[in-house]
Amino acid sequence: MDDEIVNAGIINEWKALPYDWRLDFDTLLKSGTVINDKIYYSDFTTNEPYLLEEIEKLTKSSDSGKVSIVAHSMGGLVAKTLLERIKDENHPYHYLYPKIDQLILVASPQLGTPKAIEGLLHADKQQIGIFGEFGILLDEEVARELGENMQSAYNLLPSKEYFSRVASPVITFHDSLFDGIKFIDELKHRAGTEITSYNDMYDFLLGDNGKRTEPDPNNEEYPNVLKKDLLDVATNLHNVDIDSWIAPDHIDVFQIVGWGEKTIKGIEYSCPMLTCNIDIDKLDRELKFTKEGDGTVVVPSAEAMDVQTYFMDLDDYNSWWEGQRNRSHADILETDPAQELIKSILQNETDFILPAYSAATKPIQTDADYELILRSPASIDVYDNNGNHTGLIDNSSDSDLRFYEARIPNSYYIESAGHKYVGFGSDDEYDVLLYGEDLGSFTLNIRKTFKDVVIDEQVFLNIPVTASTKARFSIDGENVSSMELDVDGDDVVDITINDNAAHYITSLEVLEKIIQSLDIERGIQNSFVKKIQNTLKSLTKENNEAARGQLQALKNQLQAQSGKKIGEEMVEKLLNIIDKILILMP
Repeated sequence: MDDEIVNAGIINEWKALPYDWRLDFDTLLKSGTVINDKIYYSDFTTNEPYLLEEIEKLTKSSDSGKVSIVAHSMGGLVAKTLLERIKDENHPYHYLYPKIDQLILVASPQLGTPKAIEGLLHADKQQIGIFGEFGILLDEEVARELGENMQSAYNLLPSKEYFSRVASPVITFHDSLFDGIKFIDELKHRAGTEITSYNDMYDFLLGDNGKRTEPDPNNEEYPNVLKKDLLDVATNLHNVDIDSWIAPDHIDVFQIVGWGEKTIKGIEYSCPMLTCNIDIDKLDRELKFTKEGDGTVVVPSAEAMDVQTYFMDLDDYNSWWEGQRNRSHADILETDPAQELIKSILQNETDFILPAYSAATKPIQTDADYELILRSPASIDVYDNNGNHTGLIDNSSDSDLRFYEARIPNSYYIESAGHKYVGFGSDDEYDVLLYGEDLGSFTLNIRKTFKDVVIDEQVFLNIPVTASTKARFSIDGENVSSMELDVDGDDVVDITINDNAAHYITSLEVLEKIIQSLDIERGIQNSFVKKIQNTLKSLTKENNEAARGQLQALKNQLQAQSGKKIGEEMVEKLLNIIDKILILMP
């Protein structure tokens, strides 16, 4: 702005107008006071509110007396609300309305975005981008309580108008939530249904008329119950000020929309993969993604108005930079195409050449993507052919904060409901490394998607691990290799696993290696191993009843040793592994 806009003589002055994003828009537009070069909002209602006063100052420094507003993300909602308010002839700043001649909306969630639903209901490892491809995973309890009581978070929820534009559900309830035994009582009335309307979302967010009560703050797995007064304010704000605003003849509106970065489009609740628990906070919860977005805001929301719109192909842009710049919603303004577009608009150019990676029509996906969903206890790291990494990174400080990076072009890393999500393209070779975090079992889904449809899926199901286990496999863009499993972390491959293997047999073979690696009395250890070997022999002979009997005998022996020769916690985890194997067995 300084070098290429002001110094080039395109405009006389520009100014960044910061606002307190925690506050409701009424407070923002009625307050704001500068004291000792610092801006204070909430406790300083004033007749000279900061945002409007600064806009007035800019009109006075402008040769034409006109001002252009460039608004990124939620700033677009603030800008549209401001303009809707001051168009009222009785508003004290109405005289500014005809002095605004341009509004440039950059990646603005004008109709809200489904990612806000997940954040308010669960706030799973809420991710805060620091810069570029780096970020922090915020504690769930803190993030959810923060959002539940913050009006601006509600303003980002999908609005009524959102549902008139988007057909895909924002929440899906798998039919497994209801069966003859009537498992999940709070959700059984919703089993097999989808939320595709604002009223339905509204009811669910408020607890479905008392079917759900507000959970304890530290129970982030239980879907939160939101504040009705805050939700009503957001509903009215969109209906009256944001979604209904129509640009007058004197204001030219432009939209810059990010495309090509996987963006949350909904949540699916279901029973866990191997069993259905009675408690609602034990549900499986899976995030659903779309390519039609910038990583935070889905395209239909960012292109909500019928005005001149430019699309930025973030997928292509990030690929060209070869992992050095992995831009998405938070830093789209740092991209050359976005800056060039804004510069051309500010110069009132009518026939400018669009910069690279931008177009007046929405891009079309040409290559498939990969989505990896890891169900713990294990961590996941992915490396591309150039050594770029996506996953957690070490935090050497004493802080509880956890850091992640997504340096692979067009990749992402998300944690939700105990799952780790990693996504990337199909145009490179990738090494995937898994590290056990505890004694238990993990499942890894590897999905190849195209235009939001799963075109191929491979599963490594119910693989037992310990805190020492290491696993590795590769993806070459078309094929997924076998998984090499180092059970005890001695850098020697103990078992090679094919995704199409009989999973219960593979799980038993891995469990045998785990039992051999545990620090337990040798005689007891040998007895456990013998029972597993006998189980495998029975399965080879297709004597499933005998196999089940051997595993039940193993469970009985473990329970007998609990708290004696073997710690209770270890026994409980081993029993859990065996129970999952029994569920998979014929």
